[in-house]
Parts: sequence; C-alpha cells; structure tokens
Amino acid sequence: MSPGEQANANFQDKLSGAKLLSALPQGGHIIYCRHAQTEKDYADQVTANVNNCATQRVLSETGWQQARTIGTAFEDQSIPVGKVISSQYCRAWKTADLAFGKYDKNPALNFLPFEDYTEAQVAQMEAKVMPLLTAVPETRTNTVIVGHGQQPATNRSTDIVGA
Repeated sequence: MSPGEQANANFQDKLSGAKLLSALPQGGHIIYCRHAQTEKDYADQVTANVNNCATQRVLSETGWQQARTIGTAFEDQSIPVGKVISSQYCRAWKTADLAFGKYDKNPALNFLPFEDYTEAQVAQMEAKVMPLLTAVPETRTNTVIVGHGQQPATNRSTDIVGA
C-alpha cells in the first residue's frame, strides 16, 4: 500500500459510497479531484509555462472523455456545483472546463517542480492550498477543485489507477 493509500485508509472522518452520494446534492462540500488522464508519452518541459499548453503534458482522448463523464455524472446525480477552481496547468483547467463549463485558475494549486518534496516545500504547499480546502462553499452548492496527484495539504492520494 502506498503512503497516500495508507493515509486514506487511516482517515476516519470521510464520507464514502452511498453516504457521500446522498450528501453531495445538499451542497456544502469541497470536492478535490485530480485532472483527467493525460498523454503518457509527453512530459512537462523543464521550463513548463502555465500560459503555454505546448510546454505541458496534456489530456489524452480518454482524459477528454473522463472529464465529460464527470460532468454528466454530477448532472445525473443532481450535484450542485458553485465555484470550480483549478491549477493553472492546462490539464487541470481543461478537465474543469470539460466537466463543468467553468473554472477559475488559482496558482496555489500548481505543483512545485520537484520529484520529491522536502518538509519545507510540503509546508509551503499546505499553506497555499489549505484556505481553498477549508473555505465554506456557496449556499446549497459544492466547490470543485481540480488539481494534481498527491496533495500535500491533505496527505491524501488522489491518484487514479491507470491514469
């Protein structure tokens, strides 16, 4: 079991399955998800520019379909969406746009360009992300946050198997 999976298993205050699905239509939740599947054979360039998708790993065709499916599932389950916040990376805001038709880019969700994070870097990301994760959603809506894989602020893995 990966460290992220172990952290998820140890987290006691989460809703899951049917309880989560029945709670979401009432609103009041922050929903954090990883961007949809990307092209595996194309990595971010060393100097990835958040304003230039050509320097970044982009959504695959499967990712485009996943994002649309997410949006359809929210509609089918009558899950109200208020704010949609994404990182500035194309794969994140494109997922948000395809799923929900709206998004606000927030640099706090951008990952740091390192393979392994130091404790100081994790603390830096936590300080940036925690206000987004603890903000109260608009009345009777859920806030959706589209970011990247492991989110140090929560120490929860958001990796999708095979993505």
